[in-house]
Amino acid sequence: MLCDAATVREGLLHIVGGRVAEIRANSFPTRVASLAVALRLVFDREDAERAHTVIVTVRREGGELLPGQGRIEFTVQQPPELRDQEAAIAVPFVLNGVGLDEEGTFLVEISYDDEPLIQLPLRAAVAEAVSPQPTPIG
Repeated sequence: MLCDAATVREGLLHIVGGRVAEIRANSFPTRVASLAVALRLVFDREDAERAHTVIVTVRREGGELLPGQGRIEFTVQQPPELRDQEAAIAVPFVLNGVGLDEEGTFLVEISYDDEPLIQLPLRAAVAEAVSPQPTPIG
């Protein structure tokens, strides 16, 4: 999920402003002040004990990869008494400061162990100017 911010505390994934689909800016190019990817990955018993890699990238729809990427490598450690249960891990990727040079659709791509997992669309548009309206009195 794309969101404004995501953190993990004691295994809990905290999401602020979930389901971001559009970024509005006064002009382009712009840097996105607050953007994150919130992931919850679930593993069966066999996958829990081996190393994994998750990579998050941003690209223009149908084209160029933008600079920077998020990458995390991890192994899920299950206590012996829980080895018969599925394992899960919460993973926040902070993308603050990603540069968008023009309006259009971008894709936040997530891969898991070198396989594409999901593409999350992100639309960038110029914010419409809003003129203040006078408040009627009486």
